[in-house]
Amino acid sequence: MDRKLITIASIIMLATACASTTKSRDVKPLTVNAAVLQSPEETKLLKKSQQVHDELVRKGLIVRDKELNRYISDLAAKVAPEFNHPSIKLNFYVLKDASVNATAFPNGNIYLNAGLISKLTSEEHLAFVIAHEIVHVINRHSLLTTISSKNTIASSHIANMLLMGTNLVYFATLSELSSFSREKEDEADYGAMKLLHASSINLSEGAKAIANLRLGKNNKESASIWSSHPDIDERLSRFGDRVTSNHWQNDIATVDVAQYQSIRTKVAEQVIKIRLLNKQFELAEEVVTQELTITPNNPKLHFYLGEIHRLKVQHPDATATEHAWLNGIKDDEKLRELLSKNHADYLVSAKQNYEKALAIDEHFTLSYRGLAMLALHRGEKDQAKALFDKYLGTENISDRRYITSIRDNIH
Repeated sequence: MDRKLITIASIIMLATACASTTKSRDVKPLTVNAAVLQSPEETKLLKKSQQVHDELVRKGLIVRDKELNRYISDLAAKVAPEFNHPSIKLNFYVLKDASVNATAFPNGNIYLNAGLISKLTSEEHLAFVIAHEIVHVINRHSLLTTISSKNTIASSHIANMLLMGTNLVYFATLSELSSFSREKEDEADYGAMKLLHASSINLSEGAKAIANLRLGKNNKESASIWSSHPDIDERLSRFGDRVTSNHWQNDIATVDVAQYQSIRTKVAEQVIKIRLLNKQFELAEEVVTQELTITPNNPKLHFYLGEIHRLKVQHPDATATEHAWLNGIKDDEKLRELLSKNHADYLVSAKQNYEKALAIDEHFTLSYRGLAMLALHRGEKDQAKALFDKYLGTENISDRRYITSIRDNIH
């Protein structure tokens, strides 16, 4: 069996338990001042949660960025309630996963996918998502789910997280997996609203987070509560009703907009890279297009758009596979023939975007590499060599050996 499948199967079993010996009524939120319930189910969940985390670390799937991690921890500290448990502590991690999802583990580890952060346009949006996941931990939803179903905890959350970097075919398994019940997701929403209100964070922004995250092509790859959801309108309606019934005002705490956008832009770039690595060109273009509305004169974004359009032409099979999957249509020769009609326009667009990046910043030499690849694709060998030489004249480039090999093999 494929090693990746073995890994996924073993981790998805992390919460499988024998017949429960604990009653749901005995499980109290962590914020309740009561004796800590030391149940065998929770002990097993905590142990397995750590095993999953260790695996994520070994596979290099956690983003190592001190500024980003510190920012998220500081934001979480604004909304997190105090509680005392010897084995459960809140810790926050960003995963190298381009899908829109967040995951709360029973040991207090909360994982935010890079793809989710890239779509959140304000700090308040991120605060609501963090608060929602904190409530799952505080209310011990994983343990309650295990007791009631004797099944996997937060299955859709965990499964989505584990599918990062795999082929599109794996996403088809998501529909077969369970998730937190609607009741528990609603409880997490309401609890998050209370935490935001207590922290004077704009509640209307929380509603916008729910609405905005459902938008986009990437909803196809996740069954997460943070992506397209059949009850999204009802969820938003309840949100508004609760603001009204509780007479909550939108007392707005001061936020550092510039700092958040700097953090989010950095994460969005990582998402673009992940999408390109996985040959998910339409999904990459969606992120680039979003970013260009915010920073239209960012040379790197124009370079990425050039790369996307060039690679769509150079990898027609991958382009067709992704397009068919996103649009729910048949992947066949007819589709490939239809998509090939766009190739000439894509090549023109690629050249224009590479040149636009250089026009914005003449020192942005990655564009020379893109232009060289484009010339090579067109059979313009002398032009490709000259452009590769311009790029190789740049100091401290990470792919020098690879590009030199391509340059030297042009005959």
